[in-house]
Amino acid sequence: MIDRRSLIPSAFALAGLLQVGAAVAAERTFVVGGENKNSNITFESETDFETILGHTNTASGQVVADLEAGTASVDVQVPVATLDTGIELRNKHLQSGDWLDAKQNPDLRFVSRSARKLDDGSWEIAGDFSLHGVTKPLTIRAQVKPIPADAAKAAGLGKGDWLRVATPFELQLSDFGIEVPSKVAGRVSDIWKVKLNLFVNAKS
Repeated sequence: MIDRRSLIPSAFALAGLLQVGAAVAAERTFVVGGENKNSNITFESETDFETILGHTNTASGQVVADLEAGTASVDVQVPVATLDTGIELRNKHLQSGDWLDAKQNPDLRFVSRSARKLDDGSWEIAGDFSLHGVTKPLTIRAQVKPIPADAAKAAGLGKGDWLRVATPFELQLSDFGIEVPSKVAGRVSDIWKVKLNLFVNAKS
């Protein structure tokens, strides 16, 4: 016959283990977007004859991360119609069917397949980047910095905990079926340098 009193310590031990497990499981969801100041994405085309600098402050999506375990997933979208090169006519060309084709392919999108924290504190994130209706694999090196609620509030970000996610990477337009017309080939590079700087807010 089992002495029920002997089960009480085991029950308390199990409860303690569950509490520890809950404390260790630190995966959190962070929202991309919100106010314009939360997102800053720049892109650059440079040739011997012209440098094109563009930007957008519009992005959406989410980052799900366990900073202690060094695991994460990322899904970020940017509307093509928000890309601004500083010249209205050039923006129209950029968004037209001859270039990024905003009507048929309204969003740029990066969806991770794997992410891991490296020994130097940076993150290696491998995923798929979609542009102009074409999806290609892309691996980026990102800096991910946690921002506690108090520091975020003092900096004017808003309530709750935040993360700053920053990464530079390059895109080759021809990889995505975009050919630079010969009449502007000397002024538009096939390689575009992109820098992404996002402040993402924890859901809870």
